[in-house]
Amino acid sequence: MSSQQQNPLPIVALTNNDHKEELMTAIKSSISNCLCETHLDLTIPQLKSKIRGKVRDIYDGGDYLVMVTTDRQSAFDRILASIPFKGQVLNESSLWWFNKTAHIIP
Repeated sequence: MSSQQQNPLPIVALTNNDHKEELMTAIKSSISNCLCETHLDLTIPQLKSKIRGKVRDIYDGGDYLVMVTTDRQSAFDRILASIPFKGQVLNESSLWWFNKTAHIIP
């Protein structure tokens, strides 16, 4: 693996004003993609109740639960902000670990 692949964003890129502006534009355009709140219980009648956690919303479907991972960031039991695609990254990380440990717990 080349050093460029190991460190895709060298420190000089963070101080480069052109690259910094490009990153800031990408971040600002992604803010509208944040999933801060869910209201599945209002649109799916089978979901009976909603429990709102710090990051996840859990809906009771009777025989099953629906868990939605949001983009909320929390610390000290407070919601601080939303980070675009944070929920997606958490889900994909969980899936990776579930696959790696499937031989222990199916």
